[in-house]
Amino acid sequence: MKKSENLPARLLKWKTKFITYISAIRIVMILRRLMLNAPNVYVRWNLYTQCSELPLDRFIRCLDGDLSALKKHLYVPKYLQMKVLSIIIEEYAKLSGDSGYEKSFLLSKEMARDACRLSLIRMCIKVLLVEYNKRCVDVLISLGYNYRFDNSNPIGFKKDIDRIEKNARMLEIEISTKRAQYDKIFKKKCASKSSGDFVKALTVLSKYMGYRIDPKLITVNEYVSIRRQYDKETTILQKQKGYNGLKDKSQ
Repeated sequence: MKKSENLPARLLKWKTKFITYISAIRIVMILRRLMLNAPNVYVRWNLYTQCSELPLDRFIRCLDGDLSALKKHLYVPKYLQMKVLSIIIEEYAKLSGDSGYEKSFLLSKEMARDACRLSLIRMCIKVLLVEYNKRCVDVLISLGYNYRFDNSNPIGFKKDIDRIEKNARMLEIEISTKRAQYDKIFKKKCASKSSGDFVKALTVLSKYMGYRIDPKLITVNEYVSIRRQYDKETTILQKQKGYNGLKDKSQ
């Protein structure tokens, strides 16, 4: 009788424990999600990350090498500043329609991808030359090297490694070629730009708009919008009167 009387109470206790357990899991999942998003939130809070919010004068300072112009509040590591600047310049390239900027950042992405691939290949080769490692073999296979990797056949195994090393050297040459292309395009189109180039462009655009455009008061987005409008009307004038206007779209 006592057991049957205590059964509802025990069921209620188990139910309470179960609900508490589920609630705890939900809290852990929410905290985990917050932790995963914390770096992005931190960056967005402390840096200008988009052309729609970045004042033009700060963008110009960045192109002149002053990455601190991206900061809003707290200290942010330099590597994060450089990462955000590359995103902003890529966005600027798409907005302004400058193929030079776009091509340079496509190359930078390809170089980063290839460098990561090369690093993985060399790390795996270094381990496999010392001892057989299933995890390293799986990594190489996932990278497209579908060889036998038969460690019971030392000669065949060494041939597989040699073929991968040859491919790695070719990949290194490919990265160097892309680096040369990147330097040629990016340094010419972006790094060489100074505040003077934008001051010159702003003088022309201010005359076109009928008022002084203050780079501290307009965003990069707004600047590009004015510039595109000016270029559109200039193109019409060129056809009618042969007017030259601003030729360099990278400004």
